Amino acid sequence: ESEAEVMRSTCEVAQQDERMSISKYDPVITESYLLTAQEGTKLDCKSCRIKPADLAKTICAFANASGGVIAVGISDARRNLEGIASLSGIDKNNLISAYMDYCAPTPECNCEEIEIKSERQENDSILLFHVAPSINQLIRTKSGETYFRVGDRSKVLRGEDLLTIEYAKNSRRFEDEICAGAQLEDLDSELLALYREHIGA
Repeated sequence: ESEAEVMRSTCEVAQQDERMSISKYDPVITESYLLTAQEGTKLDCKSCRIKPADLAKTICAFANASGGVIAVGISDARRNLEGIASLSGIDKNNLISAYMDYCAPTPECNCEEIEIKSERQENDSILLFHVAPSINQLIRTKSGETYFRVGDRSKVLRGEDLLTIEYAKNSRRFEDEICAGAQLEDLDSELLALYREHIGA
């Protein structure tokens, strides 16, 4: 076998490896995907130096939107495989448990550690957080903030934006709202009579 054939075979194997899924939860996730796919509503990359409380904000944002994957150990600035080997065991565990320690209620989230070769070609690993969308409840941070994924950002919701998602997630019901300034005279007596007749009261 010639040197050229060996080189071609090696390249083909490398390309095949790049196309292979590295996740047991999502077949779309390949190393190439994590390094080249655009960050947005379904993907976010974070440095291993992120604080657990800040990671929780992104987890909440994905849970309140349509879910997604957060890759920790991939620099979001240069998009390179920095890995998590530099973390202590305690720091790594704090990241893994961030969605339980800093989100309320606890969102549906699966975390897996994936072995990779770092940019320095050293044995290392990254953390993948697979966040499921929360259908009937709003996920907040323990500090009470509500985040929502908008494009490639995790946006904190306030005012009308917050009210809208609270109604959508059944965290707030319009029927339970107090109508400020309402008086008894504002009620429609004929409509009330029809309602009483309808319910047999």
